[in-house]
Amino acid sequence: MPTSLEREERPQAGCSTCVNLVSLRVNGIVKRLFSLSQMEVIMKVLKSSSLVLAIVTVGLLAVMGTRAEAQSPSKSSPSKIVRGEVSQVEGEFHMTKDPQGQDTLDIVDKSYVITDRAGKELRLELRDDTKVLNRVNPGDKIEAQISSEGHTLSVTRLKP
Repeated sequence: MPTSLEREERPQAGCSTCVNLVSLRVNGIVKRLFSLSQMEVIMKVLKSSSLVLAIVTVGLLAVMGTRAEAQSPSKSSPSKIVRGEVSQVEGEFHMTKDPQGQDTLDIVDKSYVITDRAGKELRLELRDDTKVLNRVNPGDKIEAQISSEGHTLSVTRLKP
């Protein structure tokens, strides 16, 4: 046997009054299902979701902007390569002991003075982070990478 709701949902053909009654009945059921407190909860969830989405969006934009700045070319020029012959080596010498207890001479280079092909002298200051694969001596030909700030990044001895 059909329920009262099912009976109301089967209007007679051409009965607009019946259709209106069904719509009102369905709207009433929906309103009862979602009471005002539930609607408030749903609205708060939607507002919270919007706030979280806005915060995440702003965060992503900030990170992407920082990455774009880091990847964009700086105002200073990129590193450059210089080549020349070592004319002077400045550094420190220390007597130390190796793991077997033998005395050894520890040589720490601090700077190189090189003469380029044009005859111009250039002083290369070495820092702890400067990469020097092989120690160089006066007369050796070298290639050095210099940062845009003027720091010596690496020194490579060239084969004669």
